[in-house]
Amino acid sequence: MLLIIAEGLYQDYEKVKSHTKPKDFAKHYIRCGRKKYDNSTAFYRNYFGDNCNLLVWCIREYKRLKGSHKKDELYLADLLKEDKRTAGGRKIFCVYGKNSSLIRN
Repeated sequence: MLLIIAEGLYQDYEKVKSHTKPKDFAKHYIRCGRKKYDNSTAFYRNYFGDNCNLLVWCIREYKRLKGSHKKDELYLADLLKEDKRTAGGRKIFCVYGKNSSLIRN
């Protein structure tokens, strides 16, 4: 879904979501250079590259588009915390996981 949002195809996906999985939709419509989407870690690394801000935006946009869900569930966006400091004029986003270390962009 993050790639669909990044490509601006969310509205197009909404029209076919009743009979198409996000992965199948992405395989048909999303490319990075000449390579088709293949759900690999390498594809995501190549697609988002050093542009962590795009990835963070997509994560937050997904939460905005989806609205609320069960009380005991969280969105990935709920794990993002905006740091008050900046790095060379860029905002710093931190991700905290239950069993993971701090990740910064």
